[in-house]
Amino acid sequence: MSNAPYSTVVSPLNPTFIDYPLSSLLGSAGATAPTATNGYCRYTIIGNLLNMEFKYELTTIGTTSVQYRFNLPIPMVDTFGGTRQKPQGLWFVRYSAGAGAQYQGNFGDLGVSSTSVIGMVSQSTFGGTPANFTSASPATLAIGDFIHGELRYEFA
Repeated sequence: MSNAPYSTVVSPLNPTFIDYPLSSLLGSAGATAPTATNGYCRYTIIGNLLNMEFKYELTTIGTTSVQYRFNLPIPMVDTFGGTRQKPQGLWFVRYSAGAGAQYQGNFGDLGVSSTSVIGMVSQSTFGGTPANFTSASPATLAIGDFIHGELRYEFA
């Protein structure tokens, strides 16, 4: 007997989302990391590909002028004699103060040599040179600003 057109197909290939605690998401290079109480971070795994989405509303800024880093829930695969697979994805920082500017960033290896931590870089102008994302770059962060985006990478 069929329940068509209202039947549901359940498959082990249907991904489920796993929550990742906000307190584990952002770090910084040897300094105080920013914190958030509002937002979410969740990921799903398909094969050995991790897909993550997040929104992080800042409640503290952390140490100024130090690169913020993204802590991964599962380490990236390490291949080709120490060369990591490059994570794919974009994030945005939305500034609530002033005109509410928004800047785009990406995940890079500037100053980070780990399979479980990736650096965050951003551009202050379209087409500009990426630089470390800090509390002062590309603009000055304030409490209430938020960072959101998506990330994909391969893990072992």
